[in-house]
Amino acid sequence: MLAGFATGCAPLLLYNLLSGGTFTSVQTNTAVSYYGVDNSALLANLATRLEQLRAVVGGRDHLWYLGGTLTNPLWDVALILSAALISIQPERGPRAIVLVMLFGFIATAFTVSGLFPHHLAIFAPIWVSIVALGLGRLLWRRDGLSVVAALILVPLFLRDVQMDFGYHRMLTKSGGRGAHSDAIERLATALTELNPPSVAALDWGFAPQVRLLTAGRVHPQEIFGYEWNSTAEFEQRLRPLLAAPGTLFVFHVNDAVFDRRPAFEVLAKSLGYGWSRVQLIRRRDGFPIYEILQVQTPK
Repeated sequence: MLAGFATGCAPLLLYNLLSGGTFTSVQTNTAVSYYGVDNSALLANLATRLEQLRAVVGGRDHLWYLGGTLTNPLWDVALILSAALISIQPERGPRAIVLVMLFGFIATAFTVSGLFPHHLAIFAPIWVSIVALGLGRLLWRRDGLSVVAALILVPLFLRDVQMDFGYHRMLTKSGGRGAHSDAIERLATALTELNPPSVAALDWGFAPQVRLLTAGRVHPQEIFGYEWNSTAEFEQRLRPLLAAPGTLFVFHVNDAVFDRRPAFEVLAKSLGYGWSRVQLIRRRDGFPIYEILQVQTPK
């Protein structure tokens, strides 16, 4: 079993050993992470993670990008009660699952990136197993406790089904929010129809999707860089694209991750370039999300 596990992990381990990326990331983000999380603030981070865990388990808040938020508060009751029931059971197996959840949760207080709720989705099979081993087992007792378990589990299940349909209705109406908007399809269609010689992505979050949706016909170059502020290297990547006739530059209109619009305008002006909007891509509700620009060469 150990040999099989090692064999399966070998490509990933080899890649990390050769690239050194994992070691560099851990070394440079141990004290303060890439997104500014203080890893020494254990209690504060755990409090944040606990609220996030409740949101993820209940299906609320972090799914805003579907167009709204719903919740199932019965998951709080079911999970806590199930963990308590398992703790008094004689079998060590179920208790081990609870301990895996507990220590895994504590480990999430430390990060090299940010304290994002979707990280906790990795525990989804575990908390479902805990409820199954705790309350679920009571259903087979055929006594008063089985009735109590049914009064919790049946409404929990029905509410989950109701939420599934609810989120699908929200997504159908909204088309998604933020980086999850189906406006990416309209962006891909627009770029395909414009058929430029080159496309520059001036922010994170849409170049890979455009490549996929266009089957590689449009291949945006991600030139923004992953530094929070614009750098000289960004300007070096931008200069040849400004000089290349017909290049289209794509920006997020709002909620940019790496806002390169100011640096783009400063450099373009300094070199005598003007620019104009080619197309504005909107969400289903009319909110602008992507802007396509083209520069005019100096006269």
